[in-house]
Amino acid sequence: MRSTESQVIARQQQELEYLRVHKHTTVNFLASYLEVSPMTITRDLHMFIKKGLVIHDYGQVVWIGELRDEAKISKVRAVRLIDNIVQRASGYQRVAINASPITEVVIQQLMKQNIEVLTNQLILSPEINAHQLTMTAGGYLNHSGNLYYFSGDIAVHTLRHDTPELAFVYATGMNDNLLTTMTLAQSVVDRTIFESAATTVTFLADNAQNRESNFMIVKRERVSELI
Repeated sequence: MRSTESQVIARQQQELEYLRVHKHTTVNFLASYLEVSPMTITRDLHMFIKKGLVIHDYGQVVWIGELRDEAKISKVRAVRLIDNIVQRASGYQRVAINASPITEVVIQQLMKQNIEVLTNQLILSPEINAHQLTMTAGGYLNHSGNLYYFSGDIAVHTLRHDTPELAFVYATGMNDNLLTTMTLAQSVVDRTIFESAATTVTFLADNAQNRESNFMIVKRERVSELI
């Protein structure tokens, strides 16, 4: 049976997570671990090699990348970004925002303005009014550092059919050519937001300017508003 795009992305994310934790393995072990063929693993590895995440030699696979160091927002920048996002959302009844280090605080502030929010981040804070929050639950629950977020067919379907006019997208890299993020699963969610929202506002991690993260969200020309 042919794998769906979401299944492929979920498998590749599992491969990356296993390699990040264990650092060294073999193609045959990964194939057995994920119940796929060695050829499938080898195809995935070609992409990871191009991204500078792994090296592969005679069936041995070694992790050399790091997905999380770049995904930070300093406390000083966080205060400014949160204020800017809340101001930009003023006048809207409902907005979307993807997973980021400041998403939970942004949601709390937006709800004080009676603005409803759609997000793919897992939010468990008791301070957040569940009636004003829609999460793209279901599909796959991924984690990156301290963030937990949903991806997969259900998340993509929800975003395609329910994205508000205004959306905020967090990215970890932006150069003259591409807007990028650190995980494959998140890149698909972010791209869906860009395709579905009438207006998309981008905000960046520290030091994201003039650098390229591991996976493309959209081409740089699609970024029309940056805060």
